[in-house]
Amino acid sequence: MDALLGPAGLSTSEALEILRLSLPPAPRDVAWWSDMDYPLAGAQLMDLSLRGVVETDLHSVTRMGRAHLPPSLAALLDRPAPIEPVIEAILGRIGHVRAEILAALHARGRLEAGPAPLSWGFSQARPRLRDLGEAVALRAAIRALVEGEELPSPEQATLVSVLHASGRMGDLLALPSPETWQARHAARIEAIHRMELLGRGVSATLTRVRDRLRAYVLRPEGGPKTALRPGARWEWRAFWPSGARPRLPPALDLAGEARPGDEETNVDTYLFVHGKRDNIKLRGGGLKVKPVIEAFDEFCAFGPSLRLDFPARTQRLSGIFARFNDVHAKLRGREELLAALVAAGYHPGVIEVRKTRRQYRAILGVKVELARLTVGDREFLSLSLESRYLTALRVLSRHVEAEGAVVGGYAEFLEQVAQGGG
Repeated sequence: MDALLGPAGLSTSEALEILRLSLPPAPRDVAWWSDMDYPLAGAQLMDLSLRGVVETDLHSVTRMGRAHLPPSLAALLDRPAPIEPVIEAILGRIGHVRAEILAALHARGRLEAGPAPLSWGFSQARPRLRDLGEAVALRAAIRALVEGEELPSPEQATLVSVLHASGRMGDLLALPSPETWQARHAARIEAIHRMELLGRGVSATLTRVRDRLRAYVLRPEGGPKTALRPGARWEWRAFWPSGARPRLPPALDLAGEARPGDEETNVDTYLFVHGKRDNIKLRGGGLKVKPVIEAFDEFCAFGPSLRLDFPARTQRLSGIFARFNDVHAKLRGREELLAALVAAGYHPGVIEVRKTRRQYRAILGVKVELARLTVGDREFLSLSLESRYLTALRVLSRHVEAEGAVVGGYAEFLEQVAQGGG
């Protein structure tokens, strides 16, 4: 395995991805993708350490010199940081990490890059190995190392550590009886992963995080334990400027699902209010409101839609605009609504959006929407993920390469566009 791994061969991250890509096609659940993401984040950290970019001990990570790092990591590593938040920071951009690894493998002739076209410049990444021989050799070398008595190199020990921490070692090694094999060699696997200080710290962190996630969030078979009450949905959205070419990750396997007749176009007038994330449309003689139940980071949980018709008293709208508790008026239409909002100290805006969309289904019933938006004289592309289950969106959204996109809800995005951004 020495010739396969190390400076002249594959990095730990690349070896992990080659093993994953060599598995036969099969339906994958949220837990499986989560189990692939955490070890890849750990492998990325180990690779940075092996290259001398960071220094890692059992508990912390320190940046060495001024080597280039993504901004999110660079800020975190200005001083020694605990391993867990560093891995979580890498995990937050795992889509970019995986894309860079796959691009490097493709540049060296190991992958066939054949993205499947979707609508309006979207495409579906579908990386394939040109030759399964390297994956076969990796598996044979790992098995020989575990079943033998030779001392591993640092690269070998770190690879065994991340495979062990993934909880999917048997799957990734394509063993006919993975549980029996791992039980037989448990002591040797544990000994190998403890030989390398770097691997030991990262592997312990990965195991702890994975066990916690499965104990409190994921069912043993991979589905979340709880969801919002019926009618409530979590959403995640990203918006790109026209001309962008967003590539969807393999975890969102959509190619070939939509039919030509699935396209839908509508025109809506949105009301956005600074500081509020509710989805509010001006329709006919009233408002259609999707109220926010909870929001954090780029995720929003929306309750069932409400219809509010004019004329309406401000107190009736106070469930959406809390400052209307202090306003006593009867609003006869949108102009009076806007005037009342301003009087109450809000900063409202109105903008018309033409949207053409296609809808798909991903794993765990996640609804995926690809759309082309026209806002004034500007065009944008939009991707949204919607589910009753937040865990599904957290896992799938981090796979999306969203650099250059506005990530957030319609209210935030449209306010940026109205101010000349976006």
